[in-house]
Amino acid sequence: MKRFLGLFLLFVGVQSSTCHKQACETTYDFEIPFSITERDSFRIGDTIWLSSQISDNLVDKTTNQSIDVSKFDFQIRCGMYRMDTTQFDEAEKYFEFINKTGKMEMTVASRIDTKVVYQKETNSRICKIGMIPKKIGTFIISFFSLTDDITNVKLTQSDCIESLKFLYTMNEGREFNYYLFKNHLLSYPILTEDAYKKEGTYIFKIIK
Repeated sequence: MKRFLGLFLLFVGVQSSTCHKQACETTYDFEIPFSITERDSFRIGDTIWLSSQISDNLVDKTTNQSIDVSKFDFQIRCGMYRMDTTQFDEAEKYFEFINKTGKMEMTVASRIDTKVVYQKETNSRICKIGMIPKKIGTFIISFFSLTDDITNVKLTQSDCIESLKFLYTMNEGREFNYYLFKNHLLSYPILTEDAYKKEGTYIFKIIK
């Protein structure tokens, strides 16, 4: 009887400590840099160069701590759209892509899913991709991650639930061509200048 009572009390104690134990959560805040040819207009047949480099060790902007991300697949997506139209129009089909380092990996279903694939180098991963326009118009390019790819990830050896938050910067944060965006607010969801910068957004015109 005493042995049974002891086991029962032990079980209750374990259950009680488990119920009151709060799972820790950690969110890492990283900056992902992109650069693109800095002009507001190009001609059909020009080559627009897009590049990005991610170090194997990124600084968490919240804690200023360096985190090893060398084994993590960021699965960054790229969105490209026409802005000079009243209808939603994905723009990848209006460009020819030159995958010099890494590539734009496109999957076509009901929509175009474009993933930025990096090439592994020493202490970093890089991509450099040329885009040759084939149609005149005003175009927007921006970057994002799917929620499932950046929540409940295993980035470190921590027992905490880990998630990621990304700040995509274009051309070191310079605010090129936002004026083109403001000219097309009726045909595109409203995006503030601050949000425009955080998504690594870039807008440009293609002329003859």
